Amino acid sequence: MQVKVLFKGIHADKESIPEKKVVNRISKIRSSSTLIKGEKTILVDSSHFQFKDDLINALKENEVGPDDVDFLINTHTHRDHISNNHLFKNATLVHHKGVWYPDGSIEAYKKVEDIQVSGIKLIPTYGHTSDSISIILESDNKTYVISGDAFKEDIIRKNIQIGYTKSSEYRNNVKNILEIADVIIPGHGDIIEGESLLELREIVQNWKLPKNKAPTAIASAFIKKDNKYLVVFEPKFNNTGIWRVPGGRIEFGEKAENTVVREMQEELGIKVKVNNFMGYGQDKVIVRKKLNASRLILYFECEIVEGEPSIDHDDKEASLMRRVTLDELKKLDPLEESIKDLLSKQEMSKT
Repeated sequence: MQVKVLFKGIHADKESIPEKKVVNRISKIRSSSTLIKGEKTILVDSSHFQFKDDLINALKENEVGPDDVDFLINTHTHRDHISNNHLFKNATLVHHKGVWYPDGSIEAYKKVEDIQVSGIKLIPTYGHTSDSISIILESDNKTYVISGDAFKEDIIRKNIQIGYTKSSEYRNNVKNILEIADVIIPGHGDIIEGESLLELREIVQNWKLPKNKAPTAIASAFIKKDNKYLVVFEPKFNNTGIWRVPGGRIEFGEKAENTVVREMQEELGIKVKVNNFMGYGQDKVIVRKKLNASRLILYFECEIVEGEPSIDHDDKEASLMRRVTLDELKKLDPLEESIKDLLSKQEMSKT
């Protein structure tokens, strides 16, 4: 893969104009635009429309015309990043969890990471906006991260405390980018590598992240058939893999029973009937290589009313599935800690 920054982003002359009630004026602004050449020709961010000619000329210098671009990826949808999108009529547009094709069709994905573009990887890097993504690729034995505005050197060096920069989500993503990258191409400012990268790593190592105040609420299903329960194996959980019963996060305002029904449809392609509440379990999970997040999992006994469970092997979560008796379940290793917690509570209630 060849990586070429066509031009770096500008974010100049911030000022306020109190008499006009203007809290922030930027005299000149554009995002960076980055060209990736490999099996496919990819452009990351088309920048501001005032720099249309600069973009076309920079592409021409690299023997690429607007019609030659196969994929156009927007790191987020602020105008200084997307205003020239219309120039690339033959390109497939990738933004957040969606892929827009030149023929007018659209594909929506559950996760950013599920979108496949040749030679690169997409990851969510929320914080600056709720739709921010970054691009990871390998070139010349280096790992590049094209971060958009998820990474701003001046904010990090000056420790600027504004809205989103205080959030654990933003700060975790900054740390993650620094752990991954040999070279960072930000939406605005200079390319970051070498000594500059090492200095920034040292700065963020001293950041204190807000502590999680409450556990994540999850609803999971013990799907029973012929006195056996359905279990799945998630290979990347807690860095070691885990056996668990299927389930997922309870969305805001959603009843736990409805979460179970929804997740079984999404995860296994089946419709289930929720019969009864079995109890709850708690555990802690690894986030960003540290054991620092807790979960409260509600367990329900269910039965299948339509369909046969199946796993999409492209799914980055569950990769194996089997049916086990309760005794076999207890012997699975490693078994989800919250299930162990649930079973221990049930054993105690019998004594």
